[in-house]
Amino acid sequence: MVLNRKSFLASFLFSNRVALFFGVMVLSTYSHGSCGDVFSEKYGPYDYADEKQRNKMLGVVEKRHFTENVKNLRKEGETGSIMGDVGYTLKKFPNHYPALMTIIKYSDLDDVKNDPFIQEKINCFFIRAIQFKPSDYKVYQIYGIYLFGKGDYKSSIENYTKSLSIRDSAEVHYNLGLAYLKLGDVKKAEFHARKAYDKKYPLPGLKALLLERQVSIE
Repeated sequence: MVLNRKSFLASFLFSNRVALFFGVMVLSTYSHGSCGDVFSEKYGPYDYADEKQRNKMLGVVEKRHFTENVKNLRKEGETGSIMGDVGYTLKKFPNHYPALMTIIKYSDLDDVKNDPFIQEKINCFFIRAIQFKPSDYKVYQIYGIYLFGKGDYKSSIENYTKSLSIRDSAEVHYNLGLAYLKLGDVKKAEFHARKAYDKKYPLPGLKALLLERQVSIE
């Protein structure tokens, strides 16, 4: 699959701030300003969590820009690059949960995962989603998944915790348990594992990892 990076970079013109430290590129701290104003769109933005707004505009956007091929990274894109189509979708629906999950998959592709410029653009999608709707628990949850995958476990925990402060969730407790284990905090991992499994969360992975550390969740 050939992915057009230049089309992606042109599709989302945010200012890039990449610092050089001992010859190594590192991503700078993100802010709303560096990622643009999510409310600057002429039409929209619309709330993916709002049924009326979905019914009004979602079909129009998805039919053209967020097809099954784009969602599953099966081809270059429907109207250009994959990220051009996903970027358009997230301009109109900043908290479009499936589109946010798609950019997580995209961020792990071999020719993308080590590119700091593209990773900064991807991070901006989450910043803009939070700017758009700070009360959306699902956005924090998905952002936590992205950060966990990048090895930023502390920031992942911050976003999972924010998600839980808005709405309790067995899945988020499970994810928090995994993140705390990555940081070596077995007690907190156990706490969130018990919360998750008390709510009948089905995946056994966290339970197995804790058992390896002589902690039984039964």
